[in-house]
Amino acid sequence: MKWAKEQAKRSRVVDAQSPLAIVIPARDSCLSTTLRESDISRHDFLDRARNYRNYKEPKGIPWTLATPYKAGADGCCHTDVHNGDIVAWPTNLGWMMGRWLIYASLLNGGSAAL
Repeated sequence: MKWAKEQAKRSRVVDAQSPLAIVIPARDSCLSTTLRESDISRHDFLDRARNYRNYKEPKGIPWTLATPYKAGADGCCHTDVHNGDIVAWPTNLGWMMGRWLIYASLLNGGSAAL
C-alpha cells in the first residue's frame, strides 16, 4: 500500500511534465522506480553538489533588523508574491536567497516550497 501511494505521487509529477525531479526514496528503501531522462536520484544529486563545493562559496551579506521587511517588500513588489502563493527558489538556506525565500513568502501570506 505504501508503495502504491508513492507511485501515485510520482505519477503526478510525471503527468505534470515537470522539467526535473529529484527523487528521494522512502525511508529504509532503495529507489525502485525508473527515472525519466531529466530526473535525478537524491544520491546522484548530493554527489554532484559535493563536486561543486570548491567552485562556489557564499558571499557575506549584511543583515539588519529591517532586512526581513525588505525581503517581504521585494517579494511583493518585484516577484509578485501574494497571499496563497507557493514560492520555490533553489538555494541553500544559509545563503541570502534562502532567507529571502522564507521572509518573502511568509510575510506575504504565501508558502515556501523547500
